[in-house]
Amino acid sequence: MKARCVIKALFLVLSAAAYVHGADTGAVAYAEGVRAARRGDDLAALRAFDMAAEAGLDTARLQYNRGVTLLRLGRRDEAESALRRATADPALAALAHWHLGRIARDARRWPEARRRFRLAAAGASSDPLRILAERAEAALPPPPDRSLFLELATGYDSAAGFRDEDLATGARTGDLFASLWMSGEGMLLGNRQSGLRLFGAGALTLFARESDANLALLEAGAGLCHPPAGWRTDTGLRLQHVRAGAHSLETAAEIRAAGSRRLFPDEPASTTRLHLRGRVCRIEGGARYGHLDGFRHDARVRVSGRHGTGRWTADIQGEFNDRADRKTEDSFASASPVRCQIAAGYRAHATPSLTAEGNASWRVSLFRGRDTLEDGSHRARRDRRLALSGAMRYRNNAWPWIPFLRMDWNDNSSNIPVHAYDRFRLALGADRAW
Repeated sequence: MKARCVIKALFLVLSAAAYVHGADTGAVAYAEGVRAARRGDDLAALRAFDMAAEAGLDTARLQYNRGVTLLRLGRRDEAESALRRATADPALAALAHWHLGRIARDARRWPEARRRFRLAAAGASSDPLRILAERAEAALPPPPDRSLFLELATGYDSAAGFRDEDLATGARTGDLFASLWMSGEGMLLGNRQSGLRLFGAGALTLFARESDANLALLEAGAGLCHPPAGWRTDTGLRLQHVRAGAHSLETAAEIRAAGSRRLFPDEPASTTRLHLRGRVCRIEGGARYGHLDGFRHDARVRVSGRHGTGRWTADIQGEFNDRADRKTEDSFASASPVRCQIAAGYRAHATPSLTAEGNASWRVSLFRGRDTLEDGSHRARRDRRLALSGAMRYRNNAWPWIPFLRMDWNDNSSNIPVHAYDRFRLALGADRAW
């Protein structure tokens, strides 16, 4: 037993000595690679960097220098793999994203190049790199005049229902669902900066058991884009039809006007933007939903910007509804709320390939109509809703589809108990853009 313990201890000592020797060998090889790179001998530099990696050295700085050397030698695929690993170090991330942007640009992967140059500009610790990245992004070809987006998902909804307003305690049960979302747009005249834009979308959600909660949506519209005096504007018309279960829920026609501009135009480095939007919508309820007839008006003020490698938004929105339910005391629930909502969100790269985002909102609703209660009395409804959501998306340039995991949670309190509910929704899927 004693001999066995001695042998085991000797083995551990020899292993530790070998590890230390390997680490020393790796550091020496890395230093030799840096010297070779500085004198322009890229082949010698790469051999030294590979020796350092084989000796057990695995640092972001080694991967960055190895990636840059591979890039100079024209071995772009290997360089891209090394530079992606280098982005894990915040001190090297901006430089690594800059080189990754160059690789994507040369491969004509325009969206990837645009994303990498933006990350380089946002994380740059010096003005020269930031300016270089911004100019490189500006020199990329503009986004195509036509685009198509497709999302497929499946998941679980703890309160399967087509609208939060229609969820009542015990009225809806949890259920599995599958969903499809597709949207597209294209320029009929001009371009995205100034021209006539056509767009359309369709969505379908099917539940395993709660078939009356199945949802189908179709919409189409047109918008006129124009850039007056530093603004980006989009004014137009949208038509929408929604079906719940086997019945028509509502058909709507909406006029909208939106615009955005840099909030601090005198600061070249500023990425903060102001977004304004106003909408007027005429709604016709289906045969079973005549109380939805009427108008909805809303306005939103949003501010967005970049922080590090992420992007944030903050907004306040007001909504005013005037529906047919106000003309009768027989409605089962009022559909004419006046609402105010504040919201904030943040999206950032947790890793070079993994994007994480979170959103939160707080909404107060005062209903102008009166609900009919079980005892025959009537009461004006007041709700407060807290909504939290989060999502993670994994991007791999070798995959055409981007998988995601999304979670949503709502908690609605009401002075009319039947309208109080909490709702959890989990979805796993993938999306793709063309």
